[in-house]
Amino acid sequence: TLKVNVYPDYATDKTGVWTCYSEDLAEVDQNGNVFPKGIGGLCFVDWTANDGGGATDTCVITFAD
Repeated sequence: TLKVNVYPDYATDKTGVWTCYSEDLAEVDQNGNVFPKGIGGLCFVDWTANDGGGATDTCVITFAD
């Protein structure tokens, strides 16, 4: 499960959306759970904040052959 830490602690909206850009290798649900579907490549998963401030983060997962 992927997790994100949102700062500052007093932020009023700490929600966001998970998106997987390597759908041939994996899927991600909105709780950050990654479900492998393939092997042999890099999987890019982004989290984008819902507050409209433009905050994002990316996790790169390697699926070995």
